[in-house]
Amino acid sequence: MIKKFSAAKLTPKNKQRVFNVSYLFLQEIFTQLELKKTCQDTQAKTNTHYDLYEIPA
Repeated sequence: MIKKFSAAKLTPKNKQRVFNVSYLFLQEIFTQLELKKTCQDTQAKTNTHYDLYEIPA
């Protein structure tokens, strides 16, 4: 998901805008380490299920 912001648009006073994006950091690590493929290989051998993208949620 991409959230676009405008530097010209002001946030109304006393209105807090918070977005939890900490999972994006972990998702990038999972992707770089190819952990999805590792889990898929393990699932095929052991009849188990690992959804790495659900762990940080």
